[in-house]
Amino acid sequence: MPRILIIDDEQAILIALRTYLSGRGYAVDVAQDLETAESLVVANDYHAVLTDLRLTGRAGTEGLEIIRFVRENQPHAKTILLTAYGSPAVEAEANALGVDLYVQKPVALSKLEALIHDVFAPMEINRE
Repeated sequence: MPRILIIDDEQAILIALRTYLSGRGYAVDVAQDLETAESLVVANDYHAVLTDLRLTGRAGTEGLEIIRFVRENQPHAKTILLTAYGSPAVEAEANALGVDLYVQKPVALSKLEALIHDVFAPMEINRE
């Protein structure tokens, strides 16, 4: 079963994503801040990490810090950056960090799950 870490500062988004993806065969952990996310990455092995760009306000880019941390600690994990505040500069930095998928919000849960499935396709992960 693929294990995913989802990081977002909005509790409602975390609950919705965890409920939806758990119901589709993923093991899902969640974090609302950078410190918790880093602790989970150190303690667990993830197939993918999905993070929001901003966790602490209007100009935050903690999601990029998380991607960097994941790349250093779990280079095999797929990384997905989800943001409503994207820009060409943010996308370029995410790509430079090796992000596997850059997704603009809003995105339907079904579409996001399809994108996650596509990211996992080369890995041939069994979701049972």
